[in-house]
Amino acid sequence: TKNVLFFSLEMSTKEYTSRSVYRRSGFNQEHLTNKPDMRDEILEAFAKAGSELGNLKLQIIDDSNATLQTVEKNILQCKQQFGSCDLVIIDYLQLMEPVDKRITDDYKIVTDNSQGLKRLARKYKIPILALCQLSRNLESRADKRPILADLRDSGSLEQDADVVMFLYRDEIYNPTNPHSRAKADLIIAKNRAGRRGVVIRFTFDSTKVKFIEEFR
Repeated sequence: TKNVLFFSLEMSTKEYTSRSVYRRSGFNQEHLTNKPDMRDEILEAFAKAGSELGNLKLQIIDDSNATLQTVEKNILQCKQQFGSCDLVIIDYLQLMEPVDKRITDDYKIVTDNSQGLKRLARKYKIPILALCQLSRNLESRADKRPILADLRDSGSLEQDADVVMFLYRDEIYNPTNPHSRAKADLIIAKNRAGRRGVVIRFTFDSTKVKFIEEFR
């Protein structure tokens, strides 16, 4: 099992844990209300999922004021406590605070944090996965599939990232299309060390916020 740091800058640890329990158990809170005859089975599934989560080497840091210094401090603590830090996830990049509080320009803040995360990845030789929001410019296009140009308002992300992946759900824009229902595409738009333009198909379960890869 790998040691993972997850910086949840938008949701609390409790909210994230609840979602994870729902994904693992196959049930959610609504099932308790709508299926009273299955209450014991659902609670048992929740308990099992919670136990499985507890056994993961996953640390959730729900610090909405997290900076690059916060990330590095936790990397060092993880390495000292568990012997390694194997993956860092930032959810999401635009919410990271600047190290220099005098900086107020959003573009500058995202650029500094993007470049800083890349330096940390190289310094400690670990992958850092930074989630981010895209420019709303794509809403005005006929084809809503995200492209690299949609990152241009988000600091230097396009240049800094070794790999850029986009999640696209067509049913958001074409809700009446039956072929789009519960479908999602993972688009590899940039890949320094491999192929780009690859599209990986997923099924999306909205009740559990869960993506399931479609094997063909």
